[in-house]
Amino acid sequence: MAINLSSLFNNQNINPNLKAEVNGEGNKTQTNNLSNEINNLKEVITSDITKNSGITMLKNMLVGDTFTGKITNINNNAISILLNSNTTINATLKGDVPLTRGSVVTFMVEDNNNGQIQIKPLTKDVQADAVVNKALEAANLPVNEKNINIVKELLNLNMPINAKQITELAKQWARYPDTNINTLANLNRLNIPINKENIGQFEAYKQFDAKLEKSLEKFESNLIEDLNTILNESDNNKGQTSKTTNTTDTNFSNIENPEIIKSNPETQASKMLKSVVNNLYNDPTNEIKQKPIKELIDKKDIEALINTVDNKELKAELKKGDVNIKDFFTKLLENGNLNKDDLSKLINHKGFKELFHEMINETMKLSPREFQESEEQIKNFYKRIKKNIEGIENETKENITPNFNKTVTSIKENINFMNELNKNLLFMQMPIKFSDSEGNGELYVFTNKKNVAYDPDNITALLHLDMEHLGPVDIFVKLTNGTNLNTNFVLESDEMLDFVYSNIDKLEKRLSELGYETHFEMKVSTPEDEPFDFVRDFIEKDINKDNSFGQYIFDIKA
Repeated sequence: MAINLSSLFNNQNINPNLKAEVNGEGNKTQTNNLSNEINNLKEVITSDITKNSGITMLKNMLVGDTFTGKITNINNNAISILLNSNTTINATLKGDVPLTRGSVVTFMVEDNNNGQIQIKPLTKDVQADAVVNKALEAANLPVNEKNINIVKELLNLNMPINAKQITELAKQWARYPDTNINTLANLNRLNIPINKENIGQFEAYKQFDAKLEKSLEKFESNLIEDLNTILNESDNNKGQTSKTTNTTDTNFSNIENPEIIKSNPETQASKMLKSVVNNLYNDPTNEIKQKPIKELIDKKDIEALINTVDNKELKAELKKGDVNIKDFFTKLLENGNLNKDDLSKLINHKGFKELFHEMINETMKLSPREFQESEEQIKNFYKRIKKNIEGIENETKENITPNFNKTVTSIKENINFMNELNKNLLFMQMPIKFSDSEGNGELYVFTNKKNVAYDPDNITALLHLDMEHLGPVDIFVKLTNGTNLNTNFVLESDEMLDFVYSNIDKLEKRLSELGYETHFEMKVSTPEDEPFDFVRDFIEKDINKDNSFGQYIFDIKA
């Protein structure tokens, strides 16, 4: 409808006093009156135009037509909606629908009879079907099951629905066809590089199969297996004649350079073990509290070690029991004078394995003291482990087996993935060593660091512990105003509940000394409790999926 505004201000529409001012008569008061009345008249006209435009728009709508707007008022079934064109329309809602003022919702016309308009909101699922087709058409991609799933996953994660994003995700899925589309979409959303390493780590975290503490256990066992492989496989080749020297030995199919091992296995095994020891103790900034071995293993095991080693100085120190782990391994390997049989007995000895395990604890796990000191200690811990692992990987690659290589690589990739994850979210994993037990801890802070609303004085977090004696423990923490701390313990059994309850005063005192006002709650987990989900409860925590009548935005130009 075209409206000529100038025609509304002709002579017959203006009162005589105002007309006099237009003709040059009257005074200053008349001028002000003219200006005020013109402004009032404009407001009435604008209101009428808006109202008439809304009425005209609704009257022209057919059943099934859709439109999107912001709800400005709702009273029972009567609703007012502001459109992008700054036009307000009034209609009647069909059915009892939970809507709130201020929401942006897409509606569909249900009935249009004699100007009586009935509308209903479209759920996200219904909107998605329409958006999917439009998005794939803009991306020039065929409408098939795979592409539909891509767009729906983008919608589910509130990610941009544009041709560039859809096409890129389609290429990534073609490159990694066995990957869950949710994994690829979330890695994109978090700006984590798409490669097989990060995909593997994301999937492992989803299955709670990426614990550093478990990887360190495999590191120990796989290294002992490798050393035995190096030492024992040469026995299988004894008696072979020169005619069979060049025949492929299947027993060495896992070793990159088997001929060297066949000729001098004890040298290779010693070299491999020495590389591990040197790299684990290579960080001068890592202040390790060295315990004498008499505090770590039984007297019988010490005596057995004395009978195995050939170093006189080391024998004397073992008798006293004062030698620490670092010095024990260093002196054991410094001269390389262990023969194959003695070395084989040594690495399979109970006392040796216990000392090797303690060496891993000293160098590749966090103590409670380190954990509580500062964030810098945690960062240095990760850097130290990565440096140690890379050094071992480089120095042992000549005779490393696939199992050990897989474990070493997994540890390195795990740390790299955590670094990427921490660019957006707050997360850390901590293999923990106590005086008489061990465990693994995972700290999830439920906030996105790039969110403008992020406030370090008001955070919610989960500390998940897998402890040797306590079992699994979930500790939900809510910090408000920087000092008010609410903590909820979820424990595996009544016995553990009683144990925590009997020691909670010590924790409360410690936190009080640090300036926190505390409140504790404790419960035993039940089968009805929904387990923590890495993706749903952490990665996608900041995504609001509760609004069933939200609006999808499709940017066809992007």
